[in-house]
Amino acid sequence: MNKPDHVMTALPMFALALSGCAIGYNHTMFGTKSNFGLDIDSKPPTAEVSLARRETAIAPTFENGQTTPVMASFALAADAEATFPMFAAYSSTFSGGDAAVTMAALFTSPEIGNPASDYSSVIPLKSAPTNSILFKTITLQRPGTMHPFAFATDTTAGLKIAWSGTTGQYPDTIRFGVNRKELALAPVFGGETHGPNGITYAAHMPSFLATVDHSGGAGLAPGLRYKHLQFFATGKAADKLALQPGVRAAMAARFDPLAKDQADRFMQFRTAFQDQTTLVEASQAGFKNATDADKQKIITKAVELKLVPAGTKPDAFSDTLSDAVNTKDAGVTSRLKQLKDSLPK
Repeated sequence: MNKPDHVMTALPMFALALSGCAIGYNHTMFGTKSNFGLDIDSKPPTAEVSLARRETAIAPTFENGQTTPVMASFALAADAEATFPMFAAYSSTFSGGDAAVTMAALFTSPEIGNPASDYSSVIPLKSAPTNSILFKTITLQRPGTMHPFAFATDTTAGLKIAWSGTTGQYPDTIRFGVNRKELALAPVFGGETHGPNGITYAAHMPSFLATVDHSGGAGLAPGLRYKHLQFFATGKAADKLALQPGVRAAMAARFDPLAKDQADRFMQFRTAFQDQTTLVEASQAGFKNATDADKQKIITKAVELKLVPAGTKPDAFSDTLSDAVNTKDAGVTSRLKQLKDSLPK
């Protein structure tokens, strides 16, 4: 068994001894690390110039091979206009729970997902599962209890030099190129339920979703192109984001090379999503800084453009305008632009 194997084997017991958290029993640990370029790090000791991708999942497995759902993707393409080849176009998705099921079910669809559809990641069981570590009985987290949920990402596109103070005057981290780390440590809850075929228990873990979609000709000449879109959400926010084609585009646009038509459509939807979101944010900022009289004029114009319903109050305008984003209707972009252009100067 090599060193990584030893580390992974020891993690559940180590975590249990420290906090009662048993990874692989009542918690799911899911992590990835991607690198394209130079990566020198003292934590853990790393020195590589490579294209590397590492993925790890430690999760409980229940009867009939059922396990908590997680899903990740990473795609990278060289940018012909980049001065340095290390600056590439890349995309990444990282998800778990209901959000992972939603991403998997809809990744080839350019349509907005139906919130009423069932993308549940609940695991049906015939009885409450138990196990033991070091003579201690391990059960799933019970309803009515609280447990921490850790979820984090770290993205670098370019040059990063960092000091922690433990290595004297020398940096302990040097990265050049693309580097992405993602980690989730999620509790798994279980509770009694009533269902067919003798189902009396169900297990479930919280949703999480993180995406990044980056492109840019990192040249040194004028006219530098650079785009970076990133999402990070948990719970219902993650579930609802996963329904949006612009969010799933970070996975689907490069996930299936055979689905070029779907990828092209996703790029169109992603562009519409970004454009509409930018216009909404500009109008919200203008509305916030407007006088009361101008705010009413903005609302009147938004109603006229069918972006908000009649009777919308000033304190609800910004949230209501967010609902106007609709990548299925190309006319929304034009109407949002008209609203932005009509803002008081």
